[in-house]
Amino acid sequence: DYFVKWDDDDVHKSNYLSELNEYLNEDNSSNVISSTVKYQINNYYISEGDFGSLGKAPEITGAPFTLVFDKDAFNDISSLEDNGFEFEDNQWIQAWIDNKRKFDKRETSDRIIWHIHGKNASIAEWYRE
Repeated sequence: DYFVKWDDDDVHKSNYLSELNEYLNEDNSSNVISSTVKYQINNYYISEGDFGSLGKAPEITGAPFTLVFDKDAFNDISSLEDNGFEFEDNQWIQAWIDNKRKFDKRETSDRIIWHIHGKNASIAEWYRE
């Protein structure tokens, strides 16, 4: 009933999917669910905080590298074509906003670690030596 999108260069703890499933069983009235993230690893530096949007995604979405969405939200994006200047998650979020989908930004998750490395497409300049 749901689709999960996450970036493959981030670190997901073994119970990440089960945590999402528990959350969906508690409240499934939203079309799109995301969260902010508690930990970030950048080279060998580990930071703790409340990390969310990269600045381009609206605040209502939290971290765009971890999204859960229902069939209606999937249908909104299934025929989108790449606009050539935005990453897919920002294009998806805009389609969901345009279609008035309900967003739910969960509390900060410690089940995912945001990995910043020198090959990140959008934030390589954030990499710390």
